[in-house]
Amino acid sequence: MTDQMGNATYAYLAGELGLGSAKLEKLSVELEAHFQANEVWLSNRGNHTKWSKALAERLIASKTLTDDKWFKKVLELGDRLGVDTVEIGVPALHSLHVLLKKKVDEKLGARAKRAKAASKKLAADQKMAAPDIRTEGATLEAAAGQTRSDAADQERQLIQHRTDGALREEEAANLRYDAAKAEEEMAVVNLEMAKKVAALKIEAAEIVAAAAKDDAEAAALKLAREKLLSDQEVAGGSASASPTLCVCLGT
Repeated sequence: MTDQMGNATYAYLAGELGLGSAKLEKLSVELEAHFQANEVWLSNRGNHTKWSKALAERLIASKTLTDDKWFKKVLELGDRLGVDTVEIGVPALHSLHVLLKKKVDEKLGARAKRAKAASKKLAADQKMAAPDIRTEGATLEAAAGQTRSDAADQERQLIQHRTDGALREEEAANLRYDAAKAEEEMAVVNLEMAKKVAALKIEAAEIVAAAAKDDAEAAALKLAREKLLSDQEVAGGSASASPTLCVCLGT
């Protein structure tokens, strides 16, 4: 068990599990299939068990590894890869643990990047759409103003042509109706515009919040990993001082 396991490559981990470089392609395929089959559960970092050699030894000794849901997923991955999980030792369990964590970290990291990109695109689209929405509103406002102006002109003509009062009055009423309808349509458009802008802002805020949460989780994971590496360095130093322990770990 190396003190650099957190940064280990898939090839190195495959070697630690006795899979060999020839099985790297199968390793990648099975890792992806295992993640897809358990994506919802694995995507919740709260479900992950932090590695502890003492905990692993205790669970192996008591044959209760599968009682821990995280280690159960780790053993299922081992079964996919053809690793003997019935009599599994701490080194092999640790390699499988790191394999699964590495895959989950890659998937969640890529998801966070996509969320950030989507947030930026949404903000850009919103910025580009705003002038068009304002222009549309201004156009409707101008049309309504022109309609009102036309109605006023007709009113003045009615005063001049009282002899045609009945016909002209009907025409003026129609124009007033058209003006009111145009104003109503403009009000509806303005309301829809406000709703769209508000929805865009809410969606952008949710995406940014989700990205911030993923960043915070990634930072917490990085801190935990660094602490784990530090603990393993101390454990590695102690192990090098004990010939008996070195023999056990090498087998």
